[in-house]
Amino acid sequence: MDVQTTLCEENQLVGWLPGGRVSQLGTLQHPIPPAPDVLHPPPPGTPMKHDAALTVASLLSLLLLSFHLTHDVIHQAEGAVTYPIPILVFVLWLYATLALSGRVWGYVIMLLGGLFAAGMIVIHSKGIVVGKSGGFFFIWTLFALSTTGWVTMILSARGLWAASRLRRAAR
Repeated sequence: MDVQTTLCEENQLVGWLPGGRVSQLGTLQHPIPPAPDVLHPPPPGTPMKHDAALTVASLLSLLLLSFHLTHDVIHQAEGAVTYPIPILVFVLWLYATLALSGRVWGYVIMLLGGLFAAGMIVIHSKGIVVGKSGGFFFIWTLFALSTTGWVTMILSARGLWAASRLRRAAR
């Protein structure tokens, strides 16, 4: 029998049976908490969630780096790119961001990924990888990639520092 339920006043769980009959199914022991108000910011003094910011910055850096490397591949000579290497780097970085977040190895891998992302603008300003790249989207990606790379490095370093302080305090 298909019963649709809803919560009414006084935390009473009520069900609608086929045919429109209503039956009281019982009282909930723990009322469902109201949804958080997402339209209003938290009050001043609420601490920032650094791990969430690090995850977002790392994922954004990874996405921008994939755009950037795609553009590099398009502008390089045939046969000059070894495709499995960037894929392996992306997989490791993504795994560190999603599965190792909050752990020392996750911070280390994300720090290295952020360093790699932030260094792209330096590499291209010297003309090392692609001599004449160009295009608005490519240049914008370099700036955005460098910015998110620096944020990823800073937040990863902060996470490593906090983890080392916790280890020292535990001794």
